[in-house]
Amino acid sequence: MLKGLISKFQKPQSAQLPGYGVMGVICQGSQSMIFKAREQATGRIVAVKVQKPAARKAGDRPDVAHLVLTEGQVVASFSHPNVIRCFTHGFLGETPYVVLEYVEGVSLATLMKADSGQLNGLRLAIVRQAAMALTHVHARQFVHRDFCPKNLMVTATGVVKLIDFALAAPLGAVPTVGYRPSTIEYLPPEVLQRDLNDYRVDIFAWGVATYQTLSGVWPFEHAGQRQAVTNILNVKPVPLDKRLPDLPHEVAAIVMRCIEKDPANRPGGMNSVVGVLDRYREVAI
Repeated sequence: MLKGLISKFQKPQSAQLPGYGVMGVICQGSQSMIFKAREQATGRIVAVKVQKPAARKAGDRPDVAHLVLTEGQVVASFSHPNVIRCFTHGFLGETPYVVLEYVEGVSLATLMKADSGQLNGLRLAIVRQAAMALTHVHARQFVHRDFCPKNLMVTATGVVKLIDFALAAPLGAVPTVGYRPSTIEYLPPEVLQRDLNDYRVDIFAWGVATYQTLSGVWPFEHAGQRQAVTNILNVKPVPLDKRLPDLPHEVAAIVMRCIEKDPANRPGGMNSVVGVLDRYREVAI
């Protein structure tokens, strides 16, 4: 299948996707493959993401097909420096594809795991950009639903790009109970318990990722418990300013509100989170 998809990109007169030459495979997962390609008309390097034929969004049934959007349709709605840009999108036969900007960088997850000091002084700036990205996504009436450090790309100049909208849904849509789970460590209790949920799942995920980015510790760690779901539902996190005494109290407080187990206790929107972080733009953590 992989060779077949590559060959489609390499055919210059391909009816499926004319004007692009494949340069290699960036990565492949269970749901999709991402190619590095060159736009022949401009020479621009792009990333082409192709959904695998077997991959189906949960809830993608004939009776609700009109509610399902491709990733390309979702990303095409955005225009923000901290959100991956969509150049075009369409179908290879019945398989959706999206042509995205090629981001030269590494994921925040990789930077945290490396523990090389590359994040020193930049942590607050990175999570602020991530918050701005989510503010834009929500303003465009979408929920990301898989916000986590592996879906935040950081360039060499410190610019953050939110990627991977494969699980995104319209803001007003109620996700089906069985939708494909995202990264479990960043899922809020209402999703884990199969309750109704909304944009506040992203707020929770941002709070968890931010707590972890700033402190180096996942907020729900517990010596006697190792299962992520159990910990999220039961462990009360150590206040962030106890782990980071130099962190402005207002910043620590807003992060702790974001990871409240009851969504009603979280901030009403990411714009209020950005408002807090804007007051500490000069703080280096």
